[in-house]
Amino acid sequence: MNVIGHPTGRLINSREGLPLDMARIIAAAAANGTALEINAGYPRLDLNEHHAREAVAGGVKLAIDTDAHSIKGLSANGLGLCVARRAWVEPENVINCWPFKKLQTFWPANARESDKTGRRPQRRCHAKDKKVARRSRAV
Repeated sequence: MNVIGHPTGRLINSREGLPLDMARIIAAAAANGTALEINAGYPRLDLNEHHAREAVAGGVKLAIDTDAHSIKGLSANGLGLCVARRAWVEPENVINCWPFKKLQTFWPANARESDKTGRRPQRRCHAKDKKVARRSRAV
């Protein structure tokens, strides 16, 4: 896994984030070379500045994106940058601030496999995982 997107699932003024053990998630992300997302789209803004600061302090890289579902949604990226600034995150800790060559070194070898074959790597998914994926999309 390269990036964990909006891990707490919060929606500002609508739904509290999940009561996750963020220290444990950050430690696991650091151990596995996985980035955490700052979702710049309002009403998410998830990770918040506190978790973003903890992630960087724990050796985790971040990705800032808008989770845009339309071209208009791309304009929200400034909100994600504000979250990163409040967390004192430097550009070297944000993978989408990196030059492409450096970003390629972040991706695990199996994600780059498509570069050699022209096809995406085959993903194995058990029936139980498919059921969980369908349920999470419905939420």
